Amino acid sequence: MRFLRLSFDAYGPFTGVGLELSRAHGNGLHVIYGPNEAGKSSALRGIRDLLFGMPQQTLAAHLHPSASLRLSALIERDGERLDFARRKKRKDSLVGPDELPLEESRLSRLLNGLDLPSFERLFALD
Repeated sequence: MRFLRLSFDAYGPFTGVGLELSRAHGNGLHVIYGPNEAGKSSALRGIRDLLFGMPQQTLAAHLHPSASLRLSALIERDGERLDFARRKKRKDSLVGPDELPLEESRLSRLLNGLDLPSFERLFALD
């Protein structure tokens, strides 16, 4: 699975910040770097929350109210794409571009069995 687009619509210190990643070819590596307090850890938490859901208690609601937190992405795996967003909700937090709920299984299939502990162990270098 790879990200083609990643957007921090309303999350942590970010409002309307997006990363266009579709120009990368193959199975490359994206490295995000910056000075202290630039938002790198917030971005990493955002990716985690986008893929696996936002916890009830979150550090991301300091600029935006919890109910307005939103992340979105376009991901691809083996030619299959999924355009989706994640909101801070207890139920139906995963939605499509039309804001209608999506089944979590659609995202899980593209994650190929990756769970939260494995994501944090393998990809959450900070």
